Amino acid sequence: MNKAILSVLGHDRPGIVAAVTGILFDLNCNIENVSQTILQTEFSGSFIVTMPRDLSLDDLHERFIENLTPMELHVHIEPLLKKEAAPTSGSPSLSSLPPKVRIARGLWLVSVKSLPAMV
Repeated sequence: MNKAILSVLGHDRPGIVAAVTGILFDLNCNIENVSQTILQTEFSGSFIVTMPRDLSLDDLHERFIENLTPMELHVHIEPLLKKEAAPTSGSPSLSSLPPKVRIARGLWLVSVKSLPAMV
């Protein structure tokens, strides 16, 4: 299965989520994650979807354009690629860190006792 991220923007009105989820259901896509909000009078929704192997991004995009353009909604679809974090230059290697330093969900958690005194 292929994954994609789908963004939908436009003036808020009843039926937007029904239209988006209906298209995804008809194309045998699965919604893995969704975030939506209303920004004053504008709808903004982001959907992470799993698509069947035989469904291309172009076909998915075309179906959304057909159905959402009459509702004056804008759609943007991109493949969701697995990305491995590349070390940034100047970042310390794990072996050079003090023993009390741990990494959790991309955040550096440092025990104050393990840091040298600041002068």
